[in-house]
Amino acid sequence: MSERIKMLRDMKACMNNAFQDFSLLYQPQVEVLNNGNIHTIGYEALTRWSGVRADLFISVAEDYGIINELSDWVLNRVIKDARQFNAKRQQHKFYFNISGKQVQKNGRFSLALEKAIYREKINPAFIGVELTETISVVDMSSLRWLVDHLNDIGIDVALDDFGIGYSGIQKLQKLNVQKIKVDKSFLNFKDKRSLSILDYVVKLSKDIGISAMVEGVETPQQQDVLMNFGYQKFQGYLYGKPAMLVA
Repeated sequence: MSERIKMLRDMKACMNNAFQDFSLLYQPQVEVLNNGNIHTIGYEALTRWSGVRADLFISVAEDYGIINELSDWVLNRVIKDARQFNAKRQQHKFYFNISGKQVQKNGRFSLALEKAIYREKINPAFIGVELTETISVVDMSSLRWLVDHLNDIGIDVALDDFGIGYSGIQKLQKLNVQKIKVDKSFLNFKDKRSLSILDYVVKLSKDIGISAMVEGVETPQQQDVLMNFGYQKFQGYLYGKPAMLVA
C-alpha cells in the first residue's frame, strides 16, 4: 500500500508538471496481402511512465480517481499525433485503450474525445478505441451506450485481448464493434485447443462481418500459420516494436 501511495504522489506531481515523464509509444498494425506484401494500416498508442509497468500505474490511477486526467492527456496526444502524422503520410487509423472507469453514461469521455477531434480538425474515421478484457466489470448497458455513441461519431471500436476471458462472446453479441484482436496467448501452435480457437475466431469474424487481428506475432513462421487459417491483419514485434512516432 505504501508503494502505491508513493506511486500516486509521483504520478500527480508529473501530471501537475505538464505530464512530465509520460510518453506515448506507437506499435504498427499491418495487413499482409496474399502476395506477401505488408501494408501498415494503423497504430496502437501505448502509454509509458518512468519505467513503471503500465498495468500498475493505470491500476493506481483507476483506484485513486485520477484516470480521467490521464485519459484526457492520452486522447489529446493521440489525436494530435494522428493529425500531424496523417498530414504528411498515407492516412492510418490510430487506436488507444480506455479504462472501465471511463465507461459512464454521463458522456464525459465521449465529450472530451469529440472536443479533441473538433479542435484538431481530424476525420473521426482515423481514430479508434480498444476495449480490453478488464472492461468486463462494467455494466453492459453503459458499455453499449458508449460504443453506440462512438459509432455515431464515426469512431471504430475494437475488442482487445479477445478469447482470454469469459465475456468476449457476450460483448461481441451485444456490442456493435468493428474489430476483434485475438490475444497472443493463442499462438502456441502445439496446443490443439489454441488452434481450434484461432480457427473458430477467424471464421466467426467473417460470418458476422468484422475484422480480426492477431496480437503478439513475432516470427514469419507464426505469420504463415495464421495466414493459412485466413488471418491477414497482425500486430507484433515482427512488424515493429512500440516506438516514438516519426511524422
